[in-house]
Amino acid sequence: MGAVATLLAATFALGPLFLYPGLGWAALLLGGDGGPLVRLAQAVGMTLLIVPAVCVLLATVGLLHPVAVLASLGIVSVVPLAFPTTRERLAGDLRWLARPRTLLAAGIGAVVVGAIVIWPSHAQVGPGLLPHNSTVWYYANLAQLTAESWRFPGLMVEWGEQRPFHTDYLPVTAHTAAAFQLLPRDLPLSLELYRLAVLAAGAALAALLFRRWLPAWTAVLAACLLLATTRLDVKFLSYKPETFGLVIGLFVLWLADRTLAERSLRLGLLSVAGAALVFLSHAEVFLVLGPALLGLAGGHALFGEPLAEHVAGGGPRYVLRRRLPAVAIAAGLAAVVFLGGIAAGTAASLAVTGSGRILGYATSPTTRIDPLQPERIPVGWRLTEDPTWDFVIAATRAERAGAPPPGRRSPLGRFQQVAPD
Repeated sequence: MGAVATLLAATFALGPLFLYPGLGWAALLLGGDGGPLVRLAQAVGMTLLIVPAVCVLLATVGLLHPVAVLASLGIVSVVPLAFPTTRERLAGDLRWLARPRTLLAAGIGAVVVGAIVIWPSHAQVGPGLLPHNSTVWYYANLAQLTAESWRFPGLMVEWGEQRPFHTDYLPVTAHTAAAFQLLPRDLPLSLELYRLAVLAAGAALAALLFRRWLPAWTAVLAACLLLATTRLDVKFLSYKPETFGLVIGLFVLWLADRTLAERSLRLGLLSVAGAALVFLSHAEVFLVLGPALLGLAGGHALFGEPLAEHVAGGGPRYVLRRRLPAVAIAAGLAAVVFLGGIAAGTAASLAVTGSGRILGYATSPTTRIDPLQPERIPVGWRLTEDPTWDFVIAATRAERAGAPPPGRRSPLGRFQQVAPD
């Protein structure tokens, strides 16, 4: 498929899943002032709150079909246009975006993000578009099975046996399944396009979060630096549920920060809904969300606008006494978002799957790994230095037991055959 055709197909398939439905909802529910960066990122964030939930609902009732997906997202997109306020704000945004200066700034921003974040990430994957680890195929298989059956299957083949379908990542599984139905029938290409869309959404929402404290261009550069750090760069190199949850988590932090500043019930409810979606997408990412919310609460409580006046008025004791109510309120709001996310996520999991397994997964203690017992190793089996290869062979290609890994990347980026002992 040519580059132009691929770009058009990606725009058709990924636009409804990552951008379009949130345009009206962001104008209706979020409001506020901001430039094109804020408007675009708000639309991306609202889309990622709404569309995965719609996809989960469609997959639950067995209607995750391309026509049903596009029809549902079309309806969701036009509902906010029924409100005059939404139409007025969108009309103002269109007039603003039509200005040459705005278009130039948006174009430069897109080039900067593309050059620093998107293109280097794609270049690391390589022309073969093959993933960097074996778990990608497992997660992709969950989405493929859902796309093929138009619903969450009850069972799946795993280790040669029929096992219950994995339901710990329902939002990202349903969202990816919808993308697979709309993207070209080329699994590596579809995975790469989807991964880059998630990465671009992460850049937009990271910039939106940093925009709370920094000028627009500084926020864009800060977002690029965040996603270029070693750990996040490696995470976003592959299709994983945790990256999807992390992207939504960035938007939840932005919503929570506005909730703490404005004490808005509407923003608070959106924060809880977003936290629940993170909880359902990847429970471990949700656990990381807790300290981040606590940090935001501490910042608002201890370093709010009146702090300088308090210091000038009575010293540290005066500051502590005057700030205690603010500390209590901020901590309470952060706790409501976090615990509300657990409650709403667990309720949604029970409604969809009939099980609260995901809550047990998030709260269970670390499983003790028993030492390897030599007598349980099959005759002729040789462990390699790559545990992911051993895992794939044991799970899917038992007839190749003892075979060495196919290769690893050399410093020049080529694959070298690992010679057997």
